[in-house]
Amino acid sequence: MPVYYNNMQSSFFTWGCHKVSTVYKNITNQTAIDDIVLFSISVYPIPTSGQINITSAEQNIQLISIYNLSGIQLFSTQYTALDISHLTTGIYFIRITTPTRIITKKIVKM
Repeated sequence: MPVYYNNMQSSFFTWGCHKVSTVYKNITNQTAIDDIVLFSISVYPIPTSGQINITSAEQNIQLISIYNLSGIQLFSTQYTALDISHLTTGIYFIRITTPTRIITKKIVKM
């Protein structure tokens, strides 16, 4: 019995000639104004060969940490301009800590 999912729609094919289609709607209730406020932190350029810049219009960035794919912390800083030219080519995670949130983004070192 094959099952197909596409944009919250699913089609189920039975053993006979009947086709049943179902549409699912994802409804979430907003409980506070904070839930709909967009939190934006920019990490650029990605990919990079050495320099990473981090900007945030809304929040004060307290700490920035770089992790490898194994989850090992390579270094931390409070500066929003990072030089990662000493790292080998690959994928890393950048963890940005603000007074209210911790955001993790993927970065690519060329």
